[in-house]
Amino acid sequence: METYLAQLLSDLHAATLARWRRFPPHFYQAGLRDAMHQPPEGYAEQRAPMEMPGNFEASIGELEDWLHGKPAITMFDHFGFTPDQFPPAEQLTEEQVRALVDALVRLWVAYNFLPTVPKKTPARVFYPAMLARMAEPAMLMEHGVNGIEFCHFNPEGCPFGVEYCDCKDY
Repeated sequence: METYLAQLLSDLHAATLARWRRFPPHFYQAGLRDAMHQPPEGYAEQRAPMEMPGNFEASIGELEDWLHGKPAITMFDHFGFTPDQFPPAEQLTEEQVRALVDALVRLWVAYNFLPTVPKKTPARVFYPAMLARMAEPAMLMEHGVNGIEFCHFNPEGCPFGVEYCDCKDY
């Protein structure tokens, strides 16, 4: 499993890097940078002037495509992976599942998919939810972001359980 997982993590990194090279994430271009919006290793930032991030007309066009029923494909398809490439959480150690979740979140961010999940949620709990969401249709936004809500903002209905819910603290 260790060799397979190392190859899968390498493939996830390669897909993230390829996306950054083609089209850096919206928030990164806009100067809003945090741990998940940092370039992957191997990315050389372009110093040439770029089109204004989040080009308004392009963003509106993407939203119109979505509103008028342009077919969305799954996140797996956007990323170039298949569900069977990802081992079940039960077969992974804590360190392995955490590494996969970190790599997947970076890949999502590279494609402007921004997950909202309670910060206390362990990787082992979040990983199956990520895989399930990746199998659903998702509209790719190159000039904006697609928020993926895992949090329902209701402690009693938290999909990860009240023990991981951040909302109950507010």
